[in-house]
Amino acid sequence: MRGGTPECAKTWPMAIGPASQLNNLIALLSLFRYDMATTQIEFVSLGMFIIDEIEFSTRTVHDVLGGAGTYSAIGARIVSPPPASKSVGWIVDAGHDFPAELRDVINSWDTSCLIRATPWRKTTRGWNGYGDNEHRG
Repeated sequence: MRGGTPECAKTWPMAIGPASQLNNLIALLSLFRYDMATTQIEFVSLGMFIIDEIEFSTRTVHDVLGGAGTYSAIGARIVSPPPASKSVGWIVDAGHDFPAELRDVINSWDTSCLIRATPWRKTTRGWNGYGDNEHRG
């Protein structure tokens, strides 16, 4: 985001549980407010960001961008070319193992992505395995 990551976003912990969802939303929107003077957020994803490993019978692909939050932000970004791309807001919790290459990819989309540093933990990851006769369609 323009102006860098606000200090509160570097250490802001996300509360867990259904009772905390409204508080999380209010806190999230307050993080985006600092850029609202120049950018109006039209879409915000509160879905998950996950780094996937996809295992096929012949090879394994590592560090694949995944998660419903990621794909909803990508969908909004597809229909929001620059400068409207800045109206797409979403969160990435980047643990101490977050690949720099993925940060570069996310930044290249020119969205209002809040990459929130969470150095005390690993980045959320998923695994998908496919045998010779398996596929998703």
